[in-house]
Amino acid sequence: MKVILIGRFSLPPVSLGKFAANTCYQTTIPVMETVENEKVVDFVKNDLFLAGHHTTLEHSSFSFFLEDVPVSDITLGLHLAHPFYNSDQRSGRYCSKMFEDPDFGAIRAHILSLWPECTPQQVEEALCFVRLGNDIFSKNIDKARKVTEELIRKERPNLSDKTAGEVAKKIAQEQCRMFISTIFPTGMVHTVDFVTLVSLWESAWSPGMRKVTDLMKDEVLRLYPNAGFAFDDNRRRKIDWSCKWPSIEPEKMLVFTPQVSEVDIREAVLFEEPKESLMHPVDKLSFTPELMNNNIGNMVSRVQISLATMGQDQRHRTVRRSEPVFTGEFYLPPVCKELAIEEQAEHFFRYWVDLRESLPPTLWTAIAPYGAVVSYRKQANFNAWLHESAKRFCWSAQEEIYNLNLILRNLIEFRLSYEDEEPANFEKILAKMVPPCFHSGVCAEGKRYCGRDMKCRESKFRKV
Repeated sequence: MKVILIGRFSLPPVSLGKFAANTCYQTTIPVMETVENEKVVDFVKNDLFLAGHHTTLEHSSFSFFLEDVPVSDITLGLHLAHPFYNSDQRSGRYCSKMFEDPDFGAIRAHILSLWPECTPQQVEEALCFVRLGNDIFSKNIDKARKVTEELIRKERPNLSDKTAGEVAKKIAQEQCRMFISTIFPTGMVHTVDFVTLVSLWESAWSPGMRKVTDLMKDEVLRLYPNAGFAFDDNRRRKIDWSCKWPSIEPEKMLVFTPQVSEVDIREAVLFEEPKESLMHPVDKLSFTPELMNNNIGNMVSRVQISLATMGQDQRHRTVRRSEPVFTGEFYLPPVCKELAIEEQAEHFFRYWVDLRESLPPTLWTAIAPYGAVVSYRKQANFNAWLHESAKRFCWSAQEEIYNLNLILRNLIEFRLSYEDEEPANFEKILAKMVPPCFHSGVCAEGKRYCGRDMKCRESKFRKV
């Protein structure tokens, strides 16, 4: 792994923290004191940091470029448990080299470095699984592109031949990656404030998390060594966490659609339908006083989706999620199903399941395939849900997360049909669960227009 500090607030976090604290207690603008003053460091350490007055230290933020960090250390690591970050991650849809030219030597070195307790046989077992998934991907990707292009031309008649081919390549790669292990490395820009970095470092729950947060900490302390008091090994988490396995095995190993259950809409009477001008191109939902009641109403559900789509879902940081649990299922997307590779998929996934008995739990979790299904509960206030809905009902969205939201819409529509419960507000909610272009008639994606026939707006959405 490599971490490079690419952006920072121009003032040292200790100086800025003291300045912020003084602002609370002085009637005039404070003096910006230097960190060379030991009294400043002692004050920030004892009166602010150890006393828990951390808002004063949240004014300092840092932007890192993370290279060769496994996807599993992001989806089940940096992005898992908190919303206090901003990230832009290398796309599995656009960056084909990630999967087509892997460096298995680097993956081996990564495993040896972070799991030194593993025997040579355990390392080889893990690598054998990683290679098997990549082999399935490589052998099927060309056929998948052809199948996808045929489907694209039927489904999106307004795309040019060139664009249809380019889109087909991206979608085929996106769906075939279900066989790729999430230990594959990626790159990202990750921005956090100082206190979030300290919290991440203290809470790191796996070897990969501990490594990457160590590197982030080292980058900051290289510039601001006087902030080292915030990082105390005695407070660092000693217990590993890994995604749990179900106590009851599922009836089927392969699933072909995401699942939504336990849907509940709370305080629907409070829902206020916003104007489109408040949602695009700038989302002002959480900045509009008249929509503050939408922060009280909630959309609640349980989802069962692939690890790949969980990573997409985490991009909506204002949505709250419970601890994920593996379901024992493997998601096979539509393109892969068209290739008739169910038997390969079952053999591949069973291989990973069986490794659970022989590998350290954190390593077994780290090599989980993109297609491994996880289940967790989601809770979003109406403003957070509206923002998510506008992105995920777009026809250019990733297939599984689009269908997840479509299933949610159909469940709510079914409930409206059979229950006489606040029908007016349920209708308002359903009215927002459509592609954004349904309201405006204009594609918000610009040159990434999906190419579908816009006349379908005249049809009932659930039948499209």
